Amino acid sequence: MEEITLFGLMFEAHKLVNINTYLFDWDLSPVEGKGLYVGGHENYGHIEIKIYKSLERRSKMIWNLTPEQLPDELEAKRGVEQALRFFISYFEGIRGESIPLVFEINDGSYHAVDSKARNYITATIYAIVDCFAKNSIAFWSHRLTRKNKY
Repeated sequence: MEEITLFGLMFEAHKLVNINTYLFDWDLSPVEGKGLYVGGHENYGHIEIKIYKSLERRSKMIWNLTPEQLPDELEAKRGVEQALRFFISYFEGIRGESIPLVFEINDGSYHAVDSKARNYITATIYAIVDCFAKNSIAFWSHRLTRKNKY
């Protein structure tokens, strides 16, 4: 016999339970949200997102950020994509059907030392929740890190 310890794929995924009713009743019109994950050492991620029904038969992410806004080496795009793939499955489970969505990533920021891909997973979950339940997760705009205004 072998015992394997299992962990969930998404840190903070339990926050999605707060929007189940909204997801079930959502008319698929555009929604926007922002997520900021900050904490101690190596914990900074900021993402702003717009979600709406796709006119195509597939879901897609539109990355509207430059490498200056979020450098490629931080792997923020990979973290956001991972969270969105999880959300697509979660949403399909809530709705009981496959509905293609568009996810526009319209803003974000980083901290030169404290940003990692995993932080953008959490920031994306927070942004999704904010799309449907404004201010249910604190967004501390005074904690945003900006090198330049874009």
